[in-house]
Amino acid sequence: PEPTPQPTPVPTPKPTQVPPTPEPTPLPTPLPTVLETPAPRLNYSQMSPSMEKKITSVVVPGAGAAVMSGVAKGGLASSNAGKIAIIVGMKCAVQDIDLTDSQPLDWEFHPLRRPIGSTRHRYFLGAVLYDTAIVFFVLFVVRCVKYVIHLAMNVRVEEAAGSVKYPGLAFLPFMFLYQGISLSASNLTFEYSRADALCAVVGFVYFGLCLAAPWCVWWYVLRD
Repeated sequence: PEPTPQPTPVPTPKPTQVPPTPEPTPLPTPLPTVLETPAPRLNYSQMSPSMEKKITSVVVPGAGAAVMSGVAKGGLASSNAGKIAIIVGMKCAVQDIDLTDSQPLDWEFHPLRRPIGSTRHRYFLGAVLYDTAIVFFVLFVVRCVKYVIHLAMNVRVEEAAGSVKYPGLAFLPFMFLYQGISLSASNLTFEYSRADALCAVVGFVYFGLCLAAPWCVWWYVLRD
């Protein structure tokens, strides 16, 4: 018999290499929304020239801080980055007055600049008490001069009082120190949590006296 032919081996194909899947390109993070509501329109007609110059700072959240000068009158500055928040350089703090800590007041509010006690309101407490003492001291000196003129020159008390402008002359330092007394009294009254109860009571009493001071000046000096 004839020999059986051997089958021809079929070559095994090599596996096709699949190219690696490229990683997705990350999308850039969008900038956050600057403002949900439009900024109010500025009314330059009610601003002084000095205040108008203070409107120079423009801030774009998420894109850093940008400085922009010369904002056009009658409108708002525009930007491709989105809505813009205009910061007006206005400060509500009173100059030369520290209303949040225990620092000395300026001389026109508290000439002696001496504290009383150890609380955070020690300079306010010193202002209301020392300023009041200054007013009564001047009143006492003018009163003494009135009686010296009355006795030395043998004139009537009314004439002596008119010569030294008593008691009106004593109210000049009161009008000067009234701002410091009222400022300190209102701070002692409305910021009572920063000090003890005694400071709050003193502030409440002096705040009431400051409200009654104009009427007292009229009754004691100006009335007929």
